[in-house]
Amino acid sequence: MAGNLCAWLTPVLLTIGCVALVINLLHARKVNKSLSDDIENSQAELQVASADATAKDEQVTTLTANVNTLTNEKNQIQEQLNQLTAQVTELMAEKDNLAADLEA
Repeated sequence: MAGNLCAWLTPVLLTIGCVALVINLLHARKVNKSLSDDIENSQAELQVASADATAKDEQVTTLTANVNTLTNEKNQIQEQLNQLTAQVTELMAEKDNLAADLEA
C-alpha cells in the first residue's frame, strides 16, 4: 500500500510544482511588463520636464537681461535727476542772490 501511495503521490506533487512554476512565470511576466511600461512613462515625463526646464532657463536668462537693462536705464535716469536737482539748487541760489541784490 505504501508503494502504491508513493507511486501516485510523486507525480501529483510534481504536477503541483509545475503548475506553481507556470503561475509564478506568468505573474513575473505581468510584473515585468508593468515595470517596463512605468519606465517608459517615466522617461517620457522626464523628457517633457527637461524641455520645460530648458524653456524656463531661457526665460530666466531673458528676464535677467531685461532686469539688467532696466537697472542701467534707472541708474542713468537717477544720475540725470541728480544733475538736474543740482542745477535747480544752483539756480535757486542765484535767484536768491539776485533778489537780495535787487533789494539792497
